Order: sequence, then structure tokens, then C-alpha cells
Amino acid sequence: MPCTGAVAYVARPSLPAFRPPPGDGQRYAIETFLIAVCLNMKHSTCLAVLLAFFFAAADSVHADLITNIDQSSQSANIEFFMTTGTGTGFGQSFLPTLSAIDAAEFSLRSAGGVSNVRLDVYDGDGFTGSLLGSSSIVGISNTALETVHFDLDSQISLAIGNAYTLRLLHISGAAYFAEASTLDPYSSGISYNPFGIAVASNDLVFSEGTHVTAVPEPSSFAMLLLGGFGATIIRRHKLSRNCREA
Repeated sequence: MPCTGAVAYVARPSLPAFRPPPGDGQRYAIETFLIAVCLNMKHSTCLAVLLAFFFAAADSVHADLITNIDQSSQSANIEFFMTTGTGTGFGQSFLPTLSAIDAAEFSLRSAGGVSNVRLDVYDGDGFTGSLLGSSSIVGISNTALETVHFDLDSQISLAIGNAYTLRLLHISGAAYFAEASTLDPYSSGISYNPFGIAVASNDLVFSEGTHVTAVPEPSSFAMLLLGGFGATIIRRHKLSRNCREA
């Protein structure tokens, strides 16, 4: 390639055809937009943009719904109303067949305003066992029942066949409703009232399990983009050096 001036330019790499995995379409659309923007930037600026998005995507991976559901109960014929104030909350026990948990979902609604709720995980039946882990506080503002997702701060190891209990601890704000069934649809556990007393034949609507990756991993497409631009920068550097030596 002939040298023109101090810098030799190379053709911009074309993007390979890529189909994002289900549920990740929005993130990959953003990445595709970023690469289009990068084509009009200096490579160093583009690399900085992609790196920022790369780490943001890794941090947000657990915002997705549970992908490996272990225990679940979806039957309902009643709503439990949280009337006991802050520092208490309904619970649901379960017997895992997976050796870990990092998220759970419940069908909940606010009684009006925002209800701030945290998910706690206890060892054993009820709330008297060891507290194994918690989620961040989730604000519930919907007044119609919706699936509310809780991500634990870190993955918790479970002993398969041992009982554990999920508790929806009311931290502050409005009271909340939890969808449930009085017909004992989940035979491997039982619900608990806000005082930790088991309620026979009752089960909350819930699911628990893990995400595809327990440890956040970078987007494969973002990695591909970073690799492609890294290779382009190296090539430009080599061509520029060859021009100076010629």
C-alpha cells in the first residue's frame, strides 16, 4: 500500500453477520449503534466508548429474568396483604434440586405509593435459621399484580434436598400484596406469615433459580468489536511505522 503523508489509512472492517441470543436484542442493538458511531471517531476514542459499555453490560447482566428456574409455584386464588408494617414480611420455603440460587421472582403489587422490599434467604424452614444472603432493595410501585424480580447480591450455595426459605422483607414505604394459593400447589414447601408462622396448604406464587452465568460475563459481541478495533489499531501502527522507515 502506498504511503500518503504521515499516516496510512486502512479500510474500516465490516461487521460480521450476528444474531443476538434471545432476550439480549436491546443490548446488541445498542452495541451495533456504538460501532456505527465509532466509525466516525478516532480509534482511541472509540475504544474508550466500547470499554465503558463493556463494563456496564457486565454489571447489568443480572437484571435479566431467571433463566434456570429450579423451584416454582404459579397457581393462585388469593392475595396476601402485608399489614404488619416494616421489618416483617411473607415467606416461602422450598427444596432445591440445583446447588445454587442467585435470583427469585414473586407476583406482587403495591397497596399505593412505593413499597420498598428486600429478598432474604434463610437456611431451613422459616425465619429462625441463618441468614444466607439478601438482594438489594426493590421499589414496587405497580398497583396491579406483576412479576417482581430480585437479584441476590451474590450467588448462594445450596445443599440439594435441604429446606430454605425466601422472605420478602418490608423495608419502608407502602404495604404490599403477594399473590398466593390456598390449595397447596407446591408440595415441597409452605408459605409463612410475616411473623414466621407456617400457613398450612398455602404457597406464594414464586420462582427461584439462577441466571445462565452466575458470574457476570462481558457481551460476546462487545468482545468481538473490541478485538476488531484492536487489530485495526495495531495494523495502522505498523503501516505508519513502515511509512516512516521507507
